[in-house]
Amino acid sequence: MILILVQITGLSYLSRSQFFLWQESHISKFLIPPYKSLDYFIYYVGTRFWLPYLISLIIALLVLWIALIFNKRKGGRFFQKEEPYLLALAIFATGHPGWIVYFLLVLFVALIWGIVSSVLFKKMERISYYYLWLPAGAATLILGKLLAGSEWYSKLLL
Repeated sequence: MILILVQITGLSYLSRSQFFLWQESHISKFLIPPYKSLDYFIYYVGTRFWLPYLISLIIALLVLWIALIFNKRKGGRFFQKEEPYLLALAIFATGHPGWIVYFLLVLFVALIWGIVSSVLFKKMERISYYYLWLPAGAATLILGKLLAGSEWYSKLLL
């Protein structure tokens, strides 16, 4: 909940800054009132700033709901009590399209982790990803900054 409030505060600040930036420019001042209705500005900041986090919030809540139901049906076999919440938190924090990269990164790390543990320890057992969810989210944020200029990553944006 705190992360959502922090995101709302940050996005509100970005929206306000964008308005003042446009207000000071000789060209872009014609995109805001009194020259144009507020609808265009709301659409602009909504799609540029707010929508990526709204999408990731919806995905995070959906994944949380599925993980909780799936884990409850299987008697708590797949996740520890806090794990679905950590997973949802990381998905929301990575934004859109970061959540897609996050899923790919988690799958890749889980695959490598499973292969290494089976080869080194010669046994197949379930591995807890409790300590993977948030570090993978942080790694996704870093990867997102590095991939921001790439063509395929920018195509994932709206």
